[in-house]
Amino acid sequence: MQVTSTDELSSLEPTTREQYEEALRGYYTYRIEGYHHRQKVLEWQLEASKIIFTVVLLVVLAGVYFAAVQFHVGLNHRTKELATTEIDASLKGIRISSHVLGVIILALSLAFFYCYLTYVYPVTETF
Repeated sequence: MQVTSTDELSSLEPTTREQYEEALRGYYTYRIEGYHHRQKVLEWQLEASKIIFTVVLLVVLAGVYFAAVQFHVGLNHRTKELATTEIDASLKGIRISSHVLGVIILALSLAFFYCYLTYVYPVTETF
């Protein structure tokens, strides 16, 4: 039986009325605690999102900086002699020597940033 008015509540026997009021208090306490928990989770997600975005920007800016350094080195080599392209893959790692290494680094940095913005950090309306 669901009580919908104060007349119906007053018509209940005292023990039942107390249990009903206690159940209502428990229900609303649960709802309030759930609201506060969700609010704290959203605040943490906002902070974590800001931290991750900052790290991603630092990685992309480092890539752009290293690309600029490689462009500068490539231009100095180009004026002295034409640099040869070398690609060496072994168990120790991959080694690339080329005058276009700056372009490769720049492309990887921008592709990483594009993928982050597209798949990890899409801004969508939640309401």
